[in-house]
Amino acid sequence: MNKEIKRQLILSGILLCMLVSTLFLWYDNFMFHTYVNVADYQYCFAGENDSVLIDGYEFYKNDCIQKNGKARVMALEDRFFLKGDLVRTTFVVNTSKEEYRYEQETKMKTDNEVFTLEEVETTKQLYDDDFADVMMHMTIIRNNKTVYDEDIVMKNQVMTVFNGGNKEYAIRNVYATPSWLKTGDFSCSVKDIDKKYPNITIDYMYLKDNGQVDDINDYERFAYVKGKTADILKGNDKQVAYYDEQDSLLGRTLSCVVTLTQDDSQAQPYTFMIQLQGTIKVVDSNG
Repeated sequence: MNKEIKRQLILSGILLCMLVSTLFLWYDNFMFHTYVNVADYQYCFAGENDSVLIDGYEFYKNDCIQKNGKARVMALEDRFFLKGDLVRTTFVVNTSKEEYRYEQETKMKTDNEVFTLEEVETTKQLYDDDFADVMMHMTIIRNNKTVYDEDIVMKNQVMTVFNGGNKEYAIRNVYATPSWLKTGDFSCSVKDIDKKYPNITIDYMYLKDNGQVDDINDYERFAYVKGKTADILKGNDKQVAYYDEQDSLLGRTLSCVVTLTQDDSQAQPYTFMIQLQGTIKVVDSNG
């Protein structure tokens, strides 16, 4: 083997080592920027008029579970909802083939109540084209008389998915719109982590204006998941939260603070931060 070939082999070896070391050092970013989930689907709708705001109406599939509903309904006028009112909401989907109607009734417990619709099972999976024409019909019955009967146009919200993690822990499939967030899936490569730390809290936070990314005190908590680590690892507890500021949640830096504890006393917790990054538009599987 001549000297020129040896030099080429040595140079190739050095370049290969540099490439491998770079991937190792940047592993946290690399693995999540290349992750896309196409197994399930998730849609979120919002609509409003001068009187009422409806946000976070979902259609989603998670493994074999397929549901819709769980929107927040909030009056924009004082005393729009009164104690004892019966509020009927019907989400209407008009497709080229047929019409789907998802109706619920809610009785107001207090004046000006902000309420959340129930989740109900969806028998048929719907797709992008099916949601071209959707609305919410709302009726308010007060003292056996109809005092409100209107259609509210519902819009399919811009949806992104956030992922993040390190070499041992990951949070994936955090769905978000400009005003709404659904917590994601927590996973771990550490063996028997649920036995070492049976309890977990995951705080979802956004960076305050002019805040420092690495300073936990510069974040505002607006959603959290708390429970048994084994249950959270199975994806059994998903929460939704609403972002009511004037700007868009999608323009904020999002992070999660994970706290693992041995018991409910919170003694000797193991706490770390996961930056949510690499926003990717949700891809519908169509199947």
